[in-house]
Amino acid sequence: MSKAIQQRCQFKALNLLEDDVGETFDIIMLRNVLIYFDQNTQQTLAKKVIDQLNIGGLLLLGHSENILKNHPNMEPMETCIYRKVGE
Repeated sequence: MSKAIQQRCQFKALNLLEDDVGETFDIIMLRNVLIYFDQNTQQTLAKKVIDQLNIGGLLLLGHSENILKNHPNMEPMETCIYRKVGE
């Protein structure tokens, strides 16, 4: 990633089960992260992450993470890329 893009980004490492960020983001990348959790925890984390995503924001997941099918607030854009469309 170029320096110009890096300077416009905020990178954070978080404990998804514990940390409450208290802010929202335009892009959240969780590629191949949710597959390590059971289905109930995946659903809990998906809600938490979607709540922290701005309207129009993008969520990038891995190919094995298909937990957002038919989610009312998320619209598939491409394979593994979803956009938040509303509350």
